[in-house]
Amino acid sequence: VAAIRFREFKPVKRFVTLCKPIMGISEEVSQINGLTAEMLENKLEFAFYAKHLQDFIAKDNLVGHNLRFDLSFLMINGVDVNSYQRKYFDTWQIAKKMVRRIKNYKLDTLADFFGIPNYFEHSALNDAYIAGKVFERLCYRKFY
Repeated sequence: VAAIRFREFKPVKRFVTLCKPIMGISEEVSQINGLTAEMLENKLEFAFYAKHLQDFIAKDNLVGHNLRFDLSFLMINGVDVNSYQRKYFDTWQIAKKMVRRIKNYKLDTLADFFGIPNYFEHSALNDAYIAGKVFERLCYRKFY
């Protein structure tokens, strides 16, 4: 689990932790993110970190790629993302409206399109960073 606080499109603080999945980790998921059952066996479940993540998010606006999926996971697991008048920015939805002539709207495809280095595909921290940088490029594209 990872989140990055951006100010003026610059990362200033991060929240990152490994959690033990309740249902285990499949070989397919392990292939995607590089995490193994052995790496996670002594970690705590996400519920332990929910309050910490909520405190980190505080009253900030939220940016994510396919944000609806992330928000539903957070809410199901006890993170209150509706307490404040915040804005939600889904880079997947925004890109679909603003970017043409691209093969798909996956995060790594958008990173390539915008020339954002993507060294650690599919790690939570890297994905949070890439989503923030894609959001920056989308904002510049819209307003400049």
